Amino acid sequence: MMNEEYVTLALPKGRLLAPSLCVLRSLGIPSDALDEIDRRLCVFDRDSGFRYLLVRPSDVVTYVSEGAADLGIVGKDTLLEKPGSVYELYDLGFGRCHLAVAAEKEMAKQHCDNPGNLYRSRGLPLRIATKYPRTTEKHFRTYGLDTHIIALRGSIELAPLVGLADVIVDLVSSGRTLKANQLAEVEFLADVTARLIANPVSLKVHRRMGTLLEPLRRTAEAGKDEPGC
Repeated sequence: MMNEEYVTLALPKGRLLAPSLCVLRSLGIPSDALDEIDRRLCVFDRDSGFRYLLVRPSDVVTYVSEGAADLGIVGKDTLLEKPGSVYELYDLGFGRCHLAVAAEKEMAKQHCDNPGNLYRSRGLPLRIATKYPRTTEKHFRTYGLDTHIIALRGSIELAPLVGLADVIVDLVSSGRTLKANQLAEVEFLADVTARLIANPVSLKVHRRMGTLLEPLRRTAEAGKDEPGC
């Protein structure tokens, strides 16, 4: 439930947490209370009037859309997979990577100019391993193929190596993990960076939103690649 005396910000645990804190500090938003995170999931800085929720990246959208948080920082991949009733405000520019389809290197090389031929060459249904079943289903629907989507929580690159899947859909950053597992990109799906999202009600009526969001807007428009601390 919204409280106009303080702002609740849902932050993703994991790789996006450190750069998220850097952005907050660069804007003068105190986050010192988060420097020594133990097992606390809710940190309240009474002096500044900020409450921080430390949650799984996939849950940030839920906390914001349901009104438990006013704002949240989340990767675009999560928004594509789990859009929710939130406003996507700004591209914060960090956590840059992309979603892609990948397959065994030799197979990808044979069909590098026509992904559809690769998919059809594997027989039907095409088996696809991913952490993003909704996004994957939406993308492959455009090919009109019979697909079998295998939802995994991690180690997606292992699936083609052991015959579990024909292709995978996953985040790619440097590409080193794909290369190490004899995989190669087949098709680009979407660019991914960290985004600031807001609860629609909080955005309209919370008295602190205007002064808080203006510096965030300027930061986003400046196109910072990686916030510095």
